[in-house]
Amino acid sequence: MNPYNIKGDYGNSNWDIRHRFVGTVLYQFPNFAGHSYAVRTALGGWQANAIVTLQTGMPFNVGLSSDVANTGTNGIQRPNFVKRVANTCSGDFFVKNGTSASCLDATAYATPASFTYGNLHRNDSKGAGRELVNFSMFKNFQVYERLQFQFRAEAFNVLNHANPSNPNSSGNPQLGTGSFGNITSTQTDPRVLQLVGKINF
Repeated sequence: MNPYNIKGDYGNSNWDIRHRFVGTVLYQFPNFAGHSYAVRTALGGWQANAIVTLQTGMPFNVGLSSDVANTGTNGIQRPNFVKRVANTCSGDFFVKNGTSASCLDATAYATPASFTYGNLHRNDSKGAGRELVNFSMFKNFQVYERLQFQFRAEAFNVLNHANPSNPNSSGNPQLGTGSFGNITSTQTDPRVLQLVGKINF
């Protein structure tokens, strides 16, 4: 922000995800040997898989909507720190309030005096985390010798969980604008279901 004060840009990196958990679950259904052909075909031999991702949010800058420092640059200058920000940028907030409400407390910041830089450090706030579960089931059907047909049913974001992006994700939240702190997009797509057929030989 200030080329004469490099230490002023000390802060969290853009991709600082402090906590991240990824777990996989696999369950092989029994073959139901000893049961009828219909039961073995319909229920036996399936495999269920799930990938669970849980992580905290990524940081973002809070900027100014005008060139207060009079440097000829817009969008990279930061405001002054007033108090610890009340940050409600979460999936629950996004579901409840949509894209027209701010998840940041604007009173936590102040516009610096003309021809000065703000003292807010880089990447002051963090956005919403991510909760994602992908699920699939598949079974191989023997066709002839080494020829197999595989049928898969897959669900991405099976719980249809809203994982909002950082506020004003097309740029930094700009203090003084009407859309300051609004969440306008999501990190992940809504639930996607698909059926897949594959020939293995």
